Amino acid sequence: MTTRQPLSVFGRLAAATLLATALLFTTLRLVIGSDGGIVLFIIAAVLLAAAGVVATGLRWAPVLEVLLSTVLLYVFLFVVPFPVYHLTHPTAASENAMLSFVLFVLIVLILWCLVVGWGAGIFAAWQNYRQAGPQKPAWFTSTLTGLVGVLIGAIVIGAMAPASTATAGATTETAASTSGGPATVHMGPGNFLQSSVEVQRGAQVQLVDDAAFPHVIRNGLWASGVAQPATEAGAPSAASLTTNGKPLVLGPFSASGTFHFYCTIHPGMNLVVQVK
Repeated sequence: MTTRQPLSVFGRLAAATLLATALLFTTLRLVIGSDGGIVLFIIAAVLLAAAGVVATGLRWAPVLEVLLSTVLLYVFLFVVPFPVYHLTHPTAASENAMLSFVLFVLIVLILWCLVVGWGAGIFAAWQNYRQAGPQKPAWFTSTLTGLVGVLIGAIVIGAMAPASTATAGATTETAASTSGGPATVHMGPGNFLQSSVEVQRGAQVQLVDDAAFPHVIRNGLWASGVAQPATEAGAPSAASLTTNGKPLVLGPFSASGTFHFYCTIHPGMNLVVQVK
């Protein structure tokens, strides 16, 4: 079990993808800031250590790559909502289209590395336990080139996706509120996709969580990075309304004016409701 093997081309690819994924997780943590917590740094450290183990050429080491890639792919695609949301909203996950696209690219790169590393780990382990020894198959270069092409194509398609439609959404919401229905504001991972909305007196505002993102809504706003709870005359009370994928309703708004709401979890996540 501890026998060292000459590092095959699959073993080198497995180690390289682990190293690249560790760097990508570190970059992702730096981009999203405190929202990522320390978990992303821990994942990066584990991946970095695993890359070192695979690079040693231990016969069983590629199995570690397969296990880590499997777990992370499952978590990324089925457990946490953020990656899939960014994949489906390449430039519209927030009001900042550039930041949305950067996060999209990072997630695409991470998923690509995990998938390629998973396959490389399987072939490296198979070669380590067969008698003929590590050999580079004839299809290796063309297959890897094709996978790189898929990666580039995915990024190009993401760059061509439409940006946030917050302005158009606000117009639609005003029309909905005047016809008796609630105005709808969508919430992304850490922001309101429409930062302001107009409604008529007596209307409601429905906050729709686009995925299972945690949000706690209160009266007030973020100003210069500081949460400022407030009680505004005529504003319906939002006493720490909590959502994790379920819609919330603000109102009805019985008085004219401008009212502010914010998420206590995500700095800068503000919503302005203008009541006519």
